[in-house]
Amino acid sequence: MSTYSNLAIELIGTGEQDGTWGTTTNVNLGTALEEAIVGTVDQAVTASNLTLTLSNSNATQVARHLRLRLTGSAGGASNLIVPELSGGKNYYIINASNTAVTVKTSADGILVPAGKSMALYQTGVHSGTNYEVVEAANYSNSYTIQSVDINGGTIDSTTIGAGTPSTGAFTTLSGISTGSVPSLEAKGTSGVTSVYLELNCSENSHAIKLLGPPHSASANYTLTFPNNDGDADQFLQTNGSGVMTWAAADVSALNASNLTSGTVPDARFPATLPALNGSALTALNASNIATGTLPMARLSGTLPALNGSALTDLPAAAKLSTASGSAPSYSARAWANLDTNGTVSVRGNGNVSSLSDNGEGDFTVNFATAMPDDNYSVSLCSGRVESVVTGNGSNDTTRPDWSASSCRIRSTTPGGSSRDQIEITIAIFR
Repeated sequence: MSTYSNLAIELIGTGEQDGTWGTTTNVNLGTALEEAIVGTVDQAVTASNLTLTLSNSNATQVARHLRLRLTGSAGGASNLIVPELSGGKNYYIINASNTAVTVKTSADGILVPAGKSMALYQTGVHSGTNYEVVEAANYSNSYTIQSVDINGGTIDSTTIGAGTPSTGAFTTLSGISTGSVPSLEAKGTSGVTSVYLELNCSENSHAIKLLGPPHSASANYTLTFPNNDGDADQFLQTNGSGVMTWAAADVSALNASNLTSGTVPDARFPATLPALNGSALTALNASNIATGTLPMARLSGTLPALNGSALTDLPAAAKLSTASGSAPSYSARAWANLDTNGTVSVRGNGNVSSLSDNGEGDFTVNFATAMPDDNYSVSLCSGRVESVVTGNGSNDTTRPDWSASSCRIRSTTPGGSSRDQIEITIAIFR
């Protein structure tokens, strides 16, 4: 009579299956053993527990396959319950579904996240009264890996950089410290820089850096942080041995002589300051105010009347260096030397912006800065006539054409005919 192994492979009894044992052996080898050694099968997940069984038959069975490829959607967390085999069994779980699946027996199991693959082992020993599913690596207690160079691929869908530190990134990094081994050690680059940690903003466009001391400092110390986050306005203070505590600034010995620069904030003053009046300003006089402007608030409500007798140190009015006698001197408010023969032009001027040609012997002098009004005096002179005329010509002004911004002048021959002149000079007094 046939019996069955741990993997449901049919074991033919002695002398049995005469004429058919070859068929049974072929199914054992080509189906049962092949499924257990290299077989892969798809299995859709369900929203509840999905239980795989292994019956006494060498025909194909899902639970016997080495690799189980989970597919579909359970709509939530799901359990895949595998048979409890006393001899144990390896499983490679390829979770191609969109649901996290826990692979287990009636005892404990292992969660395989959606899109991940794991090597699991259904143990051949009891956990209480059941067999359990564990990770294959954990089941063997520990592995030692030496001199591994990872320069490609991904970890949790994150590209591993090939010699480029900024390429790889992980959402979680954890380690366990011992008495002599740190959980995280960062190393600098010889001759280039000490190690630094960069803490980026959420968009990775700004960052702060924590930089280690230079090699020349020969620094070896440990900073121990406080047990809490301290109180408002406190600062970190070390005890000289690296143990830090929160402390408040001591200003008990602060007085005005210590304040040589800067500004004292309002919070450092008492709520009510003593009244200030003029009697307290004993050493203040005008000679102390060397620069700046005294605000009106610092002056009395009513200033004394101001008259000429109070202006004692004003300099005497200056007069022109060529003047003589006591009569006052007045300067021209505008002047110009004009060429009006042909294309008009201004040879030299003061406060004249342009010269307008109104026709033969008729011109308008435009001021750069206007006069206060048109009640000014005009002085004219013409000469240097190149054509044959009687005399040097004459000039007059047309009074109605005067304005604060311009003055119109005419140049004529002695006979009264309009005439352009090679040179006309004009001066304006007001």
